[in-house]
Amino acid sequence: MRFYGLIDELKQDQPSGLHTIKKVNKKIDENTIIKWEHPNPSPWFFAVGGIAGLIGYNVYKMLTESNDFEISVNSFESKDEIRKIIITKDSIKGNYDIINSAPELFYGLFDNLLLKKQSLKKMLESKGGSELIILEKKSLPANSHYGGKHGKFTTGLYCEHPKNSSILIPVSNFNEIIKSLILEEIINSFQLLGAKHIIIEDIIKVTGGIGGGKSEKAKINSDASFIRDILREKNYAKDKFQPILCVKKLTFIPDYPHIMNVIDGRINGNQTSDKFSETIDLSANMDVNVLNLFESNANFNFKRKWNFTVEFYDKNELKSE
Repeated sequence: MRFYGLIDELKQDQPSGLHTIKKVNKKIDENTIIKWEHPNPSPWFFAVGGIAGLIGYNVYKMLTESNDFEISVNSFESKDEIRKIIITKDSIKGNYDIINSAPELFYGLFDNLLLKKQSLKKMLESKGGSELIILEKKSLPANSHYGGKHGKFTTGLYCEHPKNSSILIPVSNFNEIIKSLILEEIINSFQLLGAKHIIIEDIIKVTGGIGGGKSEKAKINSDASFIRDILREKNYAKDKFQPILCVKKLTFIPDYPHIMNVIDGRINGNQTSDKFSETIDLSANMDVNVLNLFESNANFNFKRKWNFTVEFYDKNELKSE
């Protein structure tokens, strides 16, 4: 898995590339940088946001203010002129204290996290081993933003879209973005298949007191064991029946069999209503240990139970695409 640290600009005097560390026994001066031309340069192949190229490299050694290890940097030079810093758990030899010993490598990306060292560890060990790629946000293609070509990147930590690795999503509010993407995909699919009325509810278990005043859109069950939070309620006039466009736009929905049964019932039959429940995974197979670093509620349940009530127009009353 790849995580991305998007920043405004890399320091011009800081070599970019794969950062590795090793133990040294001699004392070194602070901020010493030594350039060493590799005798047998090798071609590298890399891809960021769909950009690929063959890269020749020079090797730099940048010695940090720490006296017990050094950081080696393979500095990339690309025809696409993308400078980046790549950090993995293997490249830093498991020494996560590098985030404190060499903070200049991380450009303040972890400063809002309480335990920076532990956070870096969880990120780089995610899914058995991940990369943190630090690069300038302006170097990414416009269509790599989760909001589309008009989306604007801000600085911060991002991860790959779970269904499209060329699209990036901020880690800090990942679950809310995934929630919105799934909701809008479901609603759009039902609408294209001739929906008349849609209600989608999030069923929230209550483990203690209900607390302050209830939301206007929340209904509390009589036994006070859960709350029904209405996520979306939509009504539609008669429109076109567009199954081809519906199938073309499916991204997250194929992971959910009950929703797919409704879509199949509309495309291959003339089902006009349904009530059902589906367990929706807001982590979208992302490492929950990483997501919890940014979730204010440590006990947040990424697996949600959503209730659906949907009513469709008779297909015979709709125009076909």
